[in-house]
Amino acid sequence: MEFSASSYQGPDPYHGGDGYRPTINAYQFGDAKAISILAALKGDLSTSIQFALKAAELQRAQDQYLWDATTSFYKHVMRDNNPGLIKIVDREEIGFVPWMFEMPDPSHSDAWTQLLDPEGFFSEFSATTVERRSPWFMYQAASGCCHWDGPVWPYATSQTLNGLANLLIDYPPQSYVTKQDYYNELSGYAFAQQKNGQPYVAEAHDPDQASWIYDSPNHSEDYNHSTFNDLVLSGLLGIRPQLTDTLVVHPLVPDSWDYFAVENVAYHGRNITILWDRDGSHYQQGAGFRIYIDGQLVSLRSTVQPVVIPIPPGQNQSLPIFVNDAVNAWGGPVSPAPYPVASASYTSPYDDAQRAIDGEVAFVDIPNTRWTNYGSPNPTDWWSVNFGQIRPVSDIRIYFYNDNGGVKPPASYELQYLGRTDSGKTSPTRTGNLVSRSETT
Repeated sequence: MEFSASSYQGPDPYHGGDGYRPTINAYQFGDAKAISILAALKGDLSTSIQFALKAAELQRAQDQYLWDATTSFYKHVMRDNNPGLIKIVDREEIGFVPWMFEMPDPSHSDAWTQLLDPEGFFSEFSATTVERRSPWFMYQAASGCCHWDGPVWPYATSQTLNGLANLLIDYPPQSYVTKQDYYNELSGYAFAQQKNGQPYVAEAHDPDQASWIYDSPNHSEDYNHSTFNDLVLSGLLGIRPQLTDTLVVHPLVPDSWDYFAVENVAYHGRNITILWDRDGSHYQQGAGFRIYIDGQLVSLRSTVQPVVIPIPPGQNQSLPIFVNDAVNAWGGPVSPAPYPVASASYTSPYDDAQRAIDGEVAFVDIPNTRWTNYGSPNPTDWWSVNFGQIRPVSDIRIYFYNDNGGVKPPASYELQYLGRTDSGKTSPTRTGNLVSRSETT
């Protein structure tokens, strides 16, 4: 992570230095648990045990080396010139990540007092990336991207809220945070995700002002390192996916809510609806907390409360598999794949016709995955792809690019393809809407 409280204390403030991180250990712990479970489902007991032991080893190491008992938090530990493996003084938001994988022991739950502490991670727009009491808080953060020393990053906020939901739902009761706190943090996160009155997610948000602090054109609008939908479904509304044929619902909605509903949730081949209506007047289905499976009422409670009910699995559904027939990621000058192959009437010397089908769509300042006819002397130009054989096609997707300079979307375009005639021969077919000549693309 660039420019963080820990990296500023290393040899390179941008890249940081080698160290031991609560994040990396937690990710590997989650990976090991997942592999162990998948292997058990497959019947591979040996692999399952192997990775369960790896997860346990990581868990022990996390507590032994990264948990700071004096400040009750998981912290970064420098590797070099640190023979005693002394932890940094500062609490960083990454210390909440272990709860994303339910890695910590319940005895460490007091770490969450820092989430709401005005000198800790508190912000009206969800958690700051380092505690406010740190001397590195917002250190040069306004000088340019990308600082993790105070600004609110949607990526980090998603991890923190995921861990908070796990703490509230899956851990023993504790007195440090409540479901109202979860709602407040999620609400602040939601209010941050806008710009000029429209939904918007950029890289990082100012912790104290209603503005995005890192927000660059042709970049931030596609950033969206956020799991907001999942935080609503599995956190706020408490739909907790299970391996077994059960449905677990444990909402974290405020007690003051009079109603809420979520419909058409796909779960184990079934269609789930969850509905709360305090007096029955809002949805006209009667008062109470209701759960429906495939439209049939299967649970009715007088209050919003945790519910565990059996759910017979539905029939396996054959979902359509879409394949990008045009992609040729190996179509460059070294060992090129023969097809699909691209060509054009004119290609800018800075670009390559084949890059348009390299499988990447990147909206960045200077993309190298594009074709343009920048500088073309022609009034119109064409770009073509040859599949090498007849291909059935369900849809065609074209992505245009504007660098706010010499490369712009075309004034218009016409799509042509080679189709079969009744005689079995092929002939050109046109579609699209030609308004005026194409320019650059």
